[in-house]
Amino acid sequence: MMAGEVDLQKVALRIAHRIRAIAIREKLVPVGKPDPDSGKRTGGELRKSIHVSSVPGGAMVGTNKVYARAVHEGRQALIIRPRRRKALRWVDGNKFLFAKRVRFPGWDPDPFIYDAFESNQETIMNIFDRYTERALREVEHAITS
Repeated sequence: MMAGEVDLQKVALRIAHRIRAIAIREKLVPVGKPDPDSGKRTGGELRKSIHVSSVPGGAMVGTNKVYARAVHEGRQALIIRPRRRKALRWVDGNKFLFAKRVRFPGWDPDPFIYDAFESNQETIMNIFDRYTERALREVEHAITS
């Protein structure tokens, strides 16, 4: 790369970092429900897992949590049945509960990454504009020199 040349990869990474920061700062990334005893929210693993990666020709904001897509895009209702046993088993408080099947009600979509982008679209466009103007000045300078 020549001196003064715009590094589009750096621009893309900067924008991706901005989107990640907004999603976390504005609390757009969902966190677990409040604990009934302490009132503190449990979880937060999804929020902590949001990261920025460099990809060919740009940057990507994402997560490595398998359930993130279901949270972001929603999940339809379904019936959960045991695969290897006769019944499902889980703990509720200090006792075990059993069932032959359970109806999962589904989740509404929570597009937190898209919301972060949309809420800061003007700032992101300003970054693009700034680097576009810089590139145009460099081209003009190269032509007139």
